[in-house]
Amino acid sequence: MDTFATPYRAPRYQRSADHNGKAIVGHSTGSAHQMPGPGRPQNYRQHIPNENPRPRLSEAGAQSVAMHSVANATQKNWCRVAEIGIAAFEYIERIQTIHDPLQIREVFAGTLTMLGITNFTLLEFTPDAETIERHIIDNRMPEEWSRRYVEQRYVEVDPVISEVMMNTEPFLWSEALTKCHAGKRQRQIFDEATEFHLNEGICIPIFGPRGYMAWVTLAGSHLDLSPGARAAVHMMALYTHNRLVKLVRSSESPPVTLTRREVDCLRWVAQGKSDWEIGEILNISESTAHWYIENAKRKIGVATRMQAVVGAIAEGVIHV
Repeated sequence: MDTFATPYRAPRYQRSADHNGKAIVGHSTGSAHQMPGPGRPQNYRQHIPNENPRPRLSEAGAQSVAMHSVANATQKNWCRVAEIGIAAFEYIERIQTIHDPLQIREVFAGTLTMLGITNFTLLEFTPDAETIERHIIDNRMPEEWSRRYVEQRYVEVDPVISEVMMNTEPFLWSEALTKCHAGKRQRQIFDEATEFHLNEGICIPIFGPRGYMAWVTLAGSHLDLSPGARAAVHMMALYTHNRLVKLVRSSESPPVTLTRREVDCLRWVAQGKSDWEIGEILNISESTAHWYIENAKRKIGVATRMQAVVGAIAEGVIHV
């Protein structure tokens, strides 16, 4: 015998019977060596009942669970969109009755917090033959950041400023940075902005008659950038600008007069309808619907359809 071999001791097994009287091989009560032996099947473990069986979903069941999860997520998204939309229209309705510019600014700032926006600036300037007159309607950016921005002359290289001159639609700061193929100087602006928790921003250009131009830039550390949120910010910023400008100007502009068809078309533009859809609703051609909308834009003195809707609301021509 090999002196280095470990002696084999046959394990002892407990046998029991199920309710049919069939013998079931149980656990060993003998040695820790669990080697197969006489009366113990190779696949003995399959005979040991599982005390806590884990139910398995069928393929159809798994698909049902997945679809239920997607449905819940979609429902939450729609609820969020509805919440944002209601808040935006309630804000517009509310500031129509406010005649104090400072109070409007405070309400605007408070409403923006639901979208993660903590800071904003509203600027306007009117270019003429000799100079560019710039006026700050409101500035809620961190004071230290505003000072640094001016001292470093960032306005001369800021991609956001370049983009606002060429774009009539809202855009993100990061989109402007990517579009301009930014160099070290441009990236420095955005890197330093994050020191003041301005991680991302959205800029809304506003164009008017006779070269008038303004923009609202809004920022924060964690913005809600969903399509619904961006649309709501766009509408609120435009209306806030129009309302503040109207209140701070010493002389009131003559009231805007629109025809019944122009009003009808703008009402449907406010509902997100295209020229073709408006034509079908009003039983006119697509080109005629477009013509009425362009006429309304010209009379209100704006460059985009959204600005025309907001201007019409501000003038009391249409109501939300």
